[in-house]
Amino acid sequence: MASNQNYASLFTDFSPVAPKAKSTPKKTRKTKTREVIHPIFVTYASKTDDSFWSEVIQDIAYGKFPKKTFYYRDGVIGHKKGAKDVQVELAANNIEATSQIIAFFRSYGVFSPEDEENAHQTRLQRRVEEAPPLIWKDQNANMRECLIDSFVQNLQEQFELSRAEKVKLAALLKKGITERYFHDGNIALSANSILEFRGLLWDDETREFSIDPMLQPLPVKSYSKKAPVYQEFIGKECIPRFNEDWAKFCVTFNKACEKNLRRGARQAAQEANAEAGDDLTNTTDVVSTDATERTND
Repeated sequence: MASNQNYASLFTDFSPVAPKAKSTPKKTRKTKTREVIHPIFVTYASKTDDSFWSEVIQDIAYGKFPKKTFYYRDGVIGHKKGAKDVQVELAANNIEATSQIIAFFRSYGVFSPEDEENAHQTRLQRRVEEAPPLIWKDQNANMRECLIDSFVQNLQEQFELSRAEKVKLAALLKKGITERYFHDGNIALSANSILEFRGLLWDDETREFSIDPMLQPLPVKSYSKKAPVYQEFIGKECIPRFNEDWAKFCVTFNKACEKNLRRGARQAAQEANAEAGDDLTNTTDVVSTDATERTND
């Protein structure tokens, strides 16, 4: 029993022990305070309600410009690139000076997100105004559907239509187009939308749209059968006539077959006659031979 106890004590003495975790001191990051280089720009930054320009002007107070080509010196803000140096003396009034700074930065390509959005909308508007108007007949079914939906949406906002009235208006327009009441002659389009359906009426009392009774549907063109175009340029002798040519071929072919049959019949009759003549000659020879033999006897 003593030996077993000693073994157990030895076994427990060598059991693994988890190492103690070392405590590492936390590092504290030192905050670097920025030095104000141009204090007047702190005042300028407070004179604008635009957060973007306020932040840009605030950074200038600490010596950070939107571009490296800008600088400020003794009440003058400037832009130097190469040999070209442009300077603007700031006004004594802080609000005016702030407006000068913003306008100066914009003139050299520094724009706020609002400025960029306005410029984008201006470019789109100019592009729409310069683009030629659409032509209804040149639009495919999907494009026509989009144009009608956009037009109906505009009228819904203008006349405060309900959902049912909006659906009814769209159905009326599509019916008028299908029945040719509305067409290129009375659908006015811009570069990207329908401006007007001429002949579309609105009744304030019934709150219903209708098609002008005086508006007549566009007549459907009737197409008469005309001679093929090639007949105008070639003579009748060059026009292919397959039925006539086939009939002539059949007649010629039948005649050739009949001729061959008659020729074959003649050849067969000649051969038969020739064979019959040979048999008659042989019979005559036999008779004459017998008569000669009797005379000799």
